[in-house]
Amino acid sequence: MMRDYVKEKVLARGKKISIGIDVHKEGWQVTGISEGEEIFHSRMPGDYTALRKLLDRFVDCQVRVSALG
Repeated sequence: MMRDYVKEKVLARGKKISIGIDVHKEGWQVTGISEGEEIFHSRMPGDYTALRKLLDRFVDCQVRVSALG
């Protein structure tokens, strides 16, 4: 169930979420996985404000973020 974090609200309340970020100069590729299933994959602007907007969707979740770059 792939979701675009901008177009659709991602529902994953109370779950463990792993977020991987492939960091580039122009923007970031971001993928979220919960319970072994990809819940979203998207490209986003490479700045903290955009990342904070994404992370705010997972308030009730245990979130782990890894960045590659």
